[in-house]
Amino acid sequence: MTTPNGTTPGTAARLRADDGPRAARRGASRLAPALVVTLALVALATGCRAPAGPPPVPDAEDAHYRLMEADRTMFANYSTSGDSVSALMGWFLDDATVMAPGAPRARGKAAARAVFEGLEERPAFSLTWAPDSATLSASGDLGYTMGRYRMTVRGEDGEDVVTDGKYLTVWHRQTDGAWRVAVDMFNDDGES
Repeated sequence: MTTPNGTTPGTAARLRADDGPRAARRGASRLAPALVVTLALVALATGCRAPAGPPPVPDAEDAHYRLMEADRTMFANYSTSGDSVSALMGWFLDDATVMAPGAPRARGKAAARAVFEGLEERPAFSLTWAPDSATLSASGDLGYTMGRYRMTVRGEDGEDVVTDGKYLTVWHRQTDGAWRVAVDMFNDDGES
């Protein structure tokens, strides 16, 4: 059976070069509504998506790197500043805690400052440290770094006393993404 336009039901119209311009227009006019509907559906589907959610959680490797880099930068600020204790305290939260060897726990930034000022008052004092690992919470807003430090002071006999030790620093990531110290704890390795 043939339809009035010369096609078989259920098949698409086939145009040949010798069908002429009228047949080409007739075929094109049949395709236009289908094309318009298809384009409208695509536009509707892509334009009506739910808004994007929060940014993805940072890549674990990147987050570890950033936490290690915060610890390294804190040391760089401390070691190159004209006011090293103030530079260090710039990294500490207001309610930070410092646990130094042979001393009571120091709570709050003012008490933490007093610990480091007391250390720096010692003759020939120098301090270096470097992180060797970082660990993050699943949420990514808490982490800690562990590493090694070396402290030098002049002993009562006039000789420099070098103390090697380890430290653990607990960090809290702020809403702006910056890491700040919540707890700093260090102790020496003892006699070897």
